Amino acid sequence: MSIRSIILALSIPLLILLAAVNGALLYFQGKAEMLRGLDDRALAAAITGAEFLAATDRPETIATDPLRSRAIMDAARHIDGLDGYYLMSGGAKPVALAPATTPWTLKSWAVPAKPVVLSIKREAGGNRYVVALAPASSGRFVAGGIDAEPALAKLAQLLRWVGL
Repeated sequence: MSIRSIILALSIPLLILLAAVNGALLYFQGKAEMLRGLDDRALAAAITGAEFLAATDRPETIATDPLRSRAIMDAARHIDGLDGYYLMSGGAKPVALAPATTPWTLKSWAVPAKPVVLSIKREAGGNRYVVALAPASSGRFVAGGIDAEPALAKLAQLLRWVGL
């Protein structure tokens, strides 16, 4: 066996190993960035809504005012992936600022002291959501849910492409 064939026989497995390591790094970096993007989008939506509602005297009446309700729904449509926007308070019924197209569970969360992102939850229907909570005013807070399915589908496609 010549030196050239020995080098070639040893270098091919090393290149395949290098490609596998590169693919794994690409997948894990992509996953971290996508999940962070979902968290940031949900947090931005919740904080924006909370600040808007904190500026009003009676935020719970916004859902009954057709002009303001339509304005909030129009604004919510510009947030990519937003699927559900609610004004919540202690034990009262949640006020749908922009109702979810696919229902997700509204739990009786405590009013957060500062904006917080909850971990991805899988609902009974199988959909996964990232929910962020942001305090609005006097015991009220906004819950915004971002549909995580499109981003997670892209992540699964990346996994198939990388071949892990």
